Amino acid sequence: MSDGAIAYYSRMLDEHALSEAACWTVIEPIGEPITIETVAQRLGAEPADIRERPWTAAYDEPGDVQVVHLAQAGAAVVMVEVNGFQGKAQIERLSEEARVHSAYWNVNAVSSLSCAAYGQLLVAFEGLFPDQRHGIDICALDEELDPLYVALHALHDDEGDSLWAVMMAIVERRTGIRFDEEWLSEDCPAILLPQTRRHRKAIEHGGFFDPELEAALWLASSTAYQAFTHDLVELLVEVGELADEPEIQPILECLAAEGPVGDQRYQPLEQFAARTGDDFENTSIAMPVRTSRTWRRMHAAWALQHALVPPAHTPRAVHSLLALRLILGDQWLPVRNRLRRHLLRTP
Repeated sequence: MSDGAIAYYSRMLDEHALSEAACWTVIEPIGEPITIETVAQRLGAEPADIRERPWTAAYDEPGDVQVVHLAQAGAAVVMVEVNGFQGKAQIERLSEEARVHSAYWNVNAVSSLSCAAYGQLLVAFEGLFPDQRHGIDICALDEELDPLYVALHALHDDEGDSLWAVMMAIVERRTGIRFDEEWLSEDCPAILLPQTRRHRKAIEHGGFFDPELEAALWLASSTAYQAFTHDLVELLVEVGELADEPEIQPILECLAAEGPVGDQRYQPLEQFAARTGDDFENTSIAMPVRTSRTWRRMHAAWALQHALVPPAHTPRAVHSLLALRLILGDQWLPVRNRLRRHLLRTP
């Protein structure tokens, strides 16, 4: 994306007081054009309830009422919410027969960048933590995220672009639709969504990035899981370039001796993972981020820790798989198939 797009959104957010709390959502139909009336219905409102309202309407309504402004943008529909979050909360429903991108932030610096299609969440993450992703295709936005990493690295110096502006520029880059500043100068169609509105059952998802692989992981026998873990660890050491680290050789020896997951001999991994995290924070970041050696090492070390000293609430290496998926990007599929073979049931 261009620096001009980021600068445009930075200025617009500041000049129109949108940097505090807003949600910008673009709904692109797959097939026939979508209308603002259809979007209103998906949100639980009636088309007859659409009224022209000012952009300040959100601050004029009672606290339990959310205002969603809607605008037609060619075959697509855009949603703008001042101090709202329906684009984020209902992204899967909005993506029925459509692709949806949504950027959200609030006064507490909580934020989200998300993408869904055909009623399924592809990827979502907190803007401040773009590596902590969930969805069924966590690398769906990879090609657009480098400016976000740059902005995050500049935060500690109080420099760089607004994260919210970068997220909006990512949505524009993905959809080709710009937030038209002229929309803010006039009343636009909007709906009110009170807490008592007609609710539709939410589309449920498990937040997995690879449901089939993760299910097989949970259901694997102890023997299969041991073989899987051994291979996973070797892969993480390789892709993270960790083999020469003093903590790693004893770990590999323990694993070769069939030391069980959770063995005390794996405990040094906690400090090792923390050290690689510090290394990443204290060095300039390479772009694209996947080429950054410190970034890869940080994620590989963290994944090793979670594979061999897993937290009680996730005793299997689900989070380690997610980290490996992030590191590998387009190279994930053959590795995924290699790991999956350990979990195949045998007669």
